[in-house]
Amino acid sequence: MFYQLLTSTEFTFMDISISKKDVFWSYVAQALNYGSSVLLLPIILKTLPEHQIGIWYIFSSITSLVLLLDFGFLPNITRIVSYVYSGAQKLKKEGLDDITTSNEINYDLLKTIIHVIKKIYMLITGLLVFLLIFGGYWYLRNIISPEEHTLWIAFYIFCIAISMNFFYSYYDALLLGRGKVKNANQAISYAKLLNLILAATGLFLGYGLLSISIALLLSNIVCRFLYHRAFYDFDTVTKLDRANVENPKDVFNSIWFNSKKLGLVSVGTFLIFQANMLIAGQFFSLSEVASYGLVVQLFSLLAIFSRLYFTSHLPRFNSLWMGNNVSKLKGEFIKSMKIGWALYALGSLVIIFAGRYILQIIGSNTNLPNLSMILMFGFIYLMEITHGNSGIFLTTKNTVPYVLPTIVSGVAIFCANLILIFYFHLRLEAFGISTIFIQLSYNAWKWPLEVIKELKIKFKDLYA
Repeated sequence: MFYQLLTSTEFTFMDISISKKDVFWSYVAQALNYGSSVLLLPIILKTLPEHQIGIWYIFSSITSLVLLLDFGFLPNITRIVSYVYSGAQKLKKEGLDDITTSNEINYDLLKTIIHVIKKIYMLITGLLVFLLIFGGYWYLRNIISPEEHTLWIAFYIFCIAISMNFFYSYYDALLLGRGKVKNANQAISYAKLLNLILAATGLFLGYGLLSISIALLLSNIVCRFLYHRAFYDFDTVTKLDRANVENPKDVFNSIWFNSKKLGLVSVGTFLIFQANMLIAGQFFSLSEVASYGLVVQLFSLLAIFSRLYFTSHLPRFNSLWMGNNVSKLKGEFIKSMKIGWALYALGSLVIIFAGRYILQIIGSNTNLPNLSMILMFGFIYLMEITHGNSGIFLTTKNTVPYVLPTIVSGVAIFCANLILIFYFHLRLEAFGISTIFIQLSYNAWKWPLEVIKELKIKFKDLYA
């Protein structure tokens, strides 16, 4: 173990458990959260002209770019809130050793955390609004003509929606960190169902991208309202009212220490996955952008769905580290990985062997790229499930060991893409080739190996 925790005679913690209802609602929520995109996809492909489909994928990439501004705060705050609800009486910049714990929640500490993160997200959202208005216009001015007024209106409504969503995203950390996985996912479910209904109706009525942006804005408002109501129950409000904000600067320093590392990781991740779409938008036709965006969307959605069992158990992993329960950690980590691999394998077979046929049935205006591209991105997201889950698992110990490798890999992939496009005259396949070779050189094996060492996983454990 990297950390020696206090013995049982000195250490008391409150275990955060994840029930079957939590897991069930995780699948329901993400089935609607990302499944709504899948259900909406045939309508989009049927009702939007191809150039608007390409613009829609560029909008999606801008959303990914916006997430960089979070700079690692959200996952770090989620983990810290889990520690507080597990009885931690103070925060530490790194590691879990020497943390005083109790079977009582420190509401002074919790109120201070909420106070700090509200200020953080208010400042970042102000920067976000500025970047979206001016940076978004600069990027899109060569893609959307000045005469396409409806598309520009759709873009700015889209900007309002994602700005509001970003500001209130700290509610995600509060609810998930508290272990109220079911409540968080119920809110997502209702909001995404509303989004699906409104967007589909608008598309069928001929309002195009405008309907998608309006639906996103209204569903975000509903989701944040439900999140607030779920976290601020009567008991929590009463105890927080009695609590005091103490040493906010110290709390910020504790949050920032690992957040800045996760923020750098998010930059590297963006360069690995999302930056390709922005490159494609500038150098390839919108038809190619739409085809590339489709295959990436399908495999990324499949990967997210396959990782749901793992991600829903993150508060549980955080809590088990606080209790130094390595045997349970090993069993639950292995189980989550096997479930993820099985679901991903099944979904990949459907995309590979039936994807084109399904698109033909729904009358899509965009098709998948060639088989080699499909296989490359299927393999890329399989790697992401494996080493991505392993890396995230390591952060549940309040440490982030993979900052530099992720940044180096992201920069290397970004540069390799440009080299393959400009000097070797490759098209979309450049994105797959660069990502596979660079990820295999380090990340794909390093972080699974670290988890194997940490949990002392043997080959026979995979069959347990």
